[in-house]
Amino acid sequence: MENELEYKERAFLTFNRQYSILHFTRQSFIHYTWASPTNILSLPLNKSTGKHYCKMHRATFIVFFNLLTSLGSVVGADTLYRGDSRSAKTIFNDGGFKAKGYDNPEGTLFEHVEGTLKHPSRDPYISTSNDIEVSKKHAGNGLLFFIDSSKITEEIFDVAAEYEKAGKKYGHADEKEFAVKKFIPWNAITKIQKKKDGEWKTIKMPTASSSDEPEFVPDPTTLVVMPSPTAAPPLPAFQAGTCCFHLNQWDDCNSENEDLTCEVTLLDNAKNQIGHVDRTSCNNDNPLGMTSKLPSVLVVTGEHQNNYIQFNYGALAFTSSDEARCSVGGWDPREDLCFIENVPRKRQMDCCFPC
Repeated sequence: MENELEYKERAFLTFNRQYSILHFTRQSFIHYTWASPTNILSLPLNKSTGKHYCKMHRATFIVFFNLLTSLGSVVGADTLYRGDSRSAKTIFNDGGFKAKGYDNPEGTLFEHVEGTLKHPSRDPYISTSNDIEVSKKHAGNGLLFFIDSSKITEEIFDVAAEYEKAGKKYGHADEKEFAVKKFIPWNAITKIQKKKDGEWKTIKMPTASSSDEPEFVPDPTTLVVMPSPTAAPPLPAFQAGTCCFHLNQWDDCNSENEDLTCEVTLLDNAKNQIGHVDRTSCNNDNPLGMTSKLPSVLVVTGEHQNNYIQFNYGALAFTSSDEARCSVGGWDPREDLCFIENVPRKRQMDCCFPC
């Protein structure tokens, strides 16, 4: 018959041997399970209660605390950046950024950082940084992606913190890397920029019908704003919330002179008219810049090839193809009759956005 100390120690050792950590998540939840639920029966039976004896030694709590502490570096910065040589359309078609080893991952975080992976094509990590200047250098002549880390569901590792925790020297500390495990979804990408004339400028977000070539968002400060040709009475201050506009679009229908024109009427959250522009050019090379009671210019850019209109308001960008924001009618006359009748065709749409 073993004494009480031996009895407790055997229970503790059996407990520690069977108790195993299965998974860490970015939210720092810890899931535990028994390696084999039947193995708990190996613990001695407490005859006074009829239950298996499983009294833990206080060292168990010290181990548990250390496990919690080890999760401290699995975090993310609010905004992360990534420079990439691929086109935005390529990333869009992939559904976001996928690690090279997305389907068959192999390698540790330290091997990823130090470039010592046995099979680089199976790297399970995606490099990002919370330093925009570092990511601009990595982008080179490619693209700079802005990433909302709160929309990433995979683990994010603060590389500097991981090295410090492991007692290792971090030879690339100036890169301020945050390594993401396996996947960054497309909806986490909030903005894309490319260097043009020595400056980083925002490009349009790709769509299913767009090309690989980046299209720069027109700079509202360089647009020639088309004033209303008729004087209008002063409009009341706008009511914030959701603003909507009704847009009439005309297409010349002349194949040698594709000329798009638009007429826009803008309403605030209370359905008060806060802006109007009569029919004027809204071509890709001559977009319409609409001023109103709103603090920013609404930029309207017609797209011949893709048959949609690009809208930009401040940092917000969307297209008439976005069914969550726009309701678009068909062309009149319909497209296959346009060149036969050789008269301007017209369509209408209503779109809404936060203001």
